[in-house]
Amino acid sequence: MGLFDAIMGDRPSMSDKNLPDSDYKSTISADDPKFYSKFDKNVSVIIKNESSQDHYIDHGVYICFSGKSCAEVLKDLQHKKGASISAKMMRFGTILNEVLAKPDCRSVFLYGYTSTREAVSRTDLEGIKELIQGYELLRKRAVGEMNSAVLYDMLKKNFVYVIGELPRTDENGNRHFDKSVNIKKFIFTGSDARVSAMCYLDKRTAKLTYPNEVPSAIRLVELATSVGSVILEPESSNWVEFDLAHLGKKN
Repeated sequence: MGLFDAIMGDRPSMSDKNLPDSDYKSTISADDPKFYSKFDKNVSVIIKNESSQDHYIDHGVYICFSGKSCAEVLKDLQHKKGASISAKMMRFGTILNEVLAKPDCRSVFLYGYTSTREAVSRTDLEGIKELIQGYELLRKRAVGEMNSAVLYDMLKKNFVYVIGELPRTDENGNRHFDKSVNIKKFIFTGSDARVSAMCYLDKRTAKLTYPNEVPSAIRLVELATSVGSVILEPESSNWVEFDLAHLGKKN
């Protein structure tokens, strides 16, 4: 930075500041297939320095979906904030989960998501909070931060969504499953041949693959105990199978 810039007061400052309120307002919806279909995607997140655990700048998170957009954002923020501004790769869904845990983070700013800068406010992210948190649990299981049995215990009372028609409940509120039940399944072959029912954390993610179908809701524990094995979020890179015979679970 030259002397003229310093005299004019355009001095880099790492201090966070409040941007105009309009900058934090959503320009796109979080409740949109294009948005939540990217939860598993690796993105570049702007950080204050290479050792920083703080991903928040000016009460927002800067997320870049391409190398070109990352280079442009880095150049701009380094001019405003200083040369220590850097970037690191993180999973998109993980960053969103962190935002939900940070009350003073007001928005995420997206670059390279469309041809212009986009924003999604914290308030709008709250609308898909359970889906964000569910995907983060799948990631933690995938990287060994928890095992499948622990994850099953955490999720078993939650509703999951299947594609197809579930059996009707009888007068006692019970469903009776048999091989004729018409729900989407995955067939494993080989020495450990088995059939797993496919299910989803949310009807939104079910409709990503089956947009013309109407998902049916059932508690995970009821589905798993009825069919023996289920695959949760089969299209996600962090899909998980709950095979009760191997988990040692009876309910």
